[in-house]
Amino acid sequence: MLIDSYIEKINSSITTVLQKNTSSNASGLYEMMSHHIGDAKNQLDQNRTDEFNSFGILCLISCDATGGNWEKAIPAAMAIEFINGFLEIHDDVAHGNPNRESKESIWWKWGPAQAINAGDAMHSMARLAIFELRNSGIPDAMIFEILSTIDNACLKLCESKFYELDAIEKLSIDTETYLQNKRSHHSYLYECSMLIGSIISGASDEIKYNLSKAGLELGTATTICNEIKLFWDTEKQSDQMVSELLNKKKVLPVIAAFSTDNASLKRRLGEIYLKRVLEPKDIVSIKSLLDEENTQQYCVKLLSLHISKYNTLIDNCNLPESFSGIFKQIIKILTDEKYF
Repeated sequence: MLIDSYIEKINSSITTVLQKNTSSNASGLYEMMSHHIGDAKNQLDQNRTDEFNSFGILCLISCDATGGNWEKAIPAAMAIEFINGFLEIHDDVAHGNPNRESKESIWWKWGPAQAINAGDAMHSMARLAIFELRNSGIPDAMIFEILSTIDNACLKLCESKFYELDAIEKLSIDTETYLQNKRSHHSYLYECSMLIGSIISGASDEIKYNLSKAGLELGTATTICNEIKLFWDTEKQSDQMVSELLNKKKVLPVIAAFSTDNASLKRRLGEIYLKRVLEPKDIVSIKSLLDEENTQQYCVKLLSLHISKYNTLIDNCNLPESFSGIFKQIIKILTDEKYF
C-alpha cells in the first residue's frame, strides 16, 4: 500500500535524524522526542489513527499526486511532523495532560521544564529539516516560501490557541464564531502540509488553493469527529481530550448547547462550567444535558458538511483517480466511516 511506503520513509528519516544526536551530551533530549513521536506504522496497525504521521503523509501525497517526486519532499514532511510534536508537547504542559494517547506525556515523565525545552527543540529541528530540501535540488526561493508557509501556520495556531484559552471562562459563544476563530492545530497543519507538498511539485495556483482549503476542511472534520467521540463514542475518546474538557476547554457540542434558545438548559450547563474545578462526574452531567438538546445530531450534520466540502475540493483538483481515492480514504481513516 502506498501509504505504508510514505509512513516507512517518514519514520526512518525521523529516526535517523534523532539517532544522529544520541551520542551527544544532550542525548536525553532526543530520547524525549523519540518517546513522543513513537512508531507511526505500529500506531496505524493498532487503529490509533490520530497519530500515524498523517501530516507528513499528506505532504508526500500532495506532492506525488500533483506530479512531483515525493521523495524530494521528505524533509518537509519531517518538518511538519516536528511542528506537530512541538505543538502537542506544549499543549500537554498547558492542559496538564498526563498521557498522550497510550504513552506518558513528556512533562509527566520528565517534568514541565524539560517538556517545554523538548518542544522548543522540535520547532528548531523542523526549520533545520526544511533547509535539507537543498540537498534534493529544491531552489532557495521555494524553500523560503515553504518556511513562510510553516511560520504563518504556527502564528495562526497561536491566534487560535489564544481564542481557545480566552473562551474557557466565557459562556456566550456561538458555533459560527467558534468555527471561524477556533481552528484546531489539525486544520492549520493539514492546510500547511498539503500546500507545501503542492509547492514542491510545482502545481498550479488553483490546485495549491484547492488542496490547502481541503486541508482546512480535513482538520475541521477531524476535530468535530473527536469531539463527538468525547461524549458519544467513549471507547475511542482520547485521554488528552478528557483532560482538556475537565480544564473547561469549550468543545463544539458544548458550544452548540450554549447557542440554543433553551434558557433552562443553558442555566444548568452554566452552573457546571462556573464550578472552580470540574470532575469526571461533571462530564456525565454535561452529556445528559447535550442529549436533552439532541446536540449530537447537530454535530454529526456539521461533520458531514465538512467531509462533503473536503471531497468536493479534492474533486476540483482533477487528480489521477488513484490519488483522489487515497485522499478520500485518508478522511475516512481520520474520522469514521459511519459518517459517510
